[in-house]
Amino acid sequence: MAINLLPEKGKKELRVEGIGRKVSLVFLFLFIFFLVLIFILLALKIYILSQVKYSQDTLESKEKSLRSSQFQDFKQTIKETNQNLSKIKSFYGREIFLTPLLEKLSNLIPQTIYFTNLSLEKIFQETELLTEIHISGYARTRQDLFSFKKYLEDEKEFEYVYFSPSSWVIPTDIEFSLSFKFTPNFEK
Repeated sequence: MAINLLPEKGKKELRVEGIGRKVSLVFLFLFIFFLVLIFILLALKIYILSQVKYSQDTLESKEKSLRSSQFQDFKQTIKETNQNLSKIKSFYGREIFLTPLLEKLSNLIPQTIYFTNLSLEKIFQETELLTEIHISGYARTRQDLFSFKKYLEDEKEFEYVYFSPSSWVIPTDIEFSLSFKFTPNFEK
């Protein structure tokens, strides 16, 4: 520590001068801080404005491309394709699949019975699509025909099994006529 031999007034002036330097140094630092802060905020504003301008330009460019005739043609093509797919789905939704029906019938027919005619008809019943089957055929005996009728009635997929009354008149060499409704059970 240095010894200060100045009079009290000189010491006071030195203290005031030191405080003034410190205050001016603080103000200088504050001025530089605010100057840098203003520069950073100005740079940030310029950056944000450039990004907004870029986004607006990109948006306008996209809007122009969406309004172009080529894009409108593409949009129309997609719409037509979706309509066609909807029609195809609707068509296949009403399709009758013969494989489950023929498989079931072939497992139920006794060897003494032959079909001479088989026809199908679609029937919409409430929300369900049923298939009405009409069969004409030949049976060797009434007992064979009765067994076949029982097999059909025991199956859940075959409903409203109906044999024409003339099918039961002759005891042998019977030409029969049969109709029933078929609802395939795909849950196996």
